[in-house]
Amino acid sequence: MLPPWGLGAAALALLGLALLPSTTWVIAIAAGICGIGFGTVMPNAQMSTQMLAGRERLGSAAALLSLVRSTGASIGTAAFGGLAFVLLRPPAAAGIGSTLRLDQLDPARVAHAFDFVFIALAIFAGLAALAAAKAPNMDLSERSGNAQSD
Repeated sequence: MLPPWGLGAAALALLGLALLPSTTWVIAIAAGICGIGFGTVMPNAQMSTQMLAGRERLGSAAALLSLVRSTGASIGTAAFGGLAFVLLRPPAAAGIGSTLRLDQLDPARVAHAFDFVFIALAIFAGLAALAAAKAPNMDLSERSGNAQSD
């Protein structure tokens, strides 16, 4: 029940990072909401995976979930970091292998790049919230073998 709400809150927080003024308080509050929102997903995914896998496949299922989570984080970081870098359009005079310095970039271009990335992330999190909302609810207590009998 929590992941759709958490992902929705994270999507709204990311949208806030893109659209609201970049003050310390706005960033802190939005980052906190985003972290709490995403934090609702991981424990639920871990518990669901472990309960559905059963004792025979518990290790394999937990390892696969960890691999998928790490791979997704790596690909997501690279993709959205690459998107931000492309949107920054570093000066061509810098050349290959030179260091990109933010003080050499137009502040409006930096703000635009990060706003665009945060909007893209908000859309991604919003779609994940919709997918989580469409997932069937499961009573995991029946699968745990610890269900209370009447």
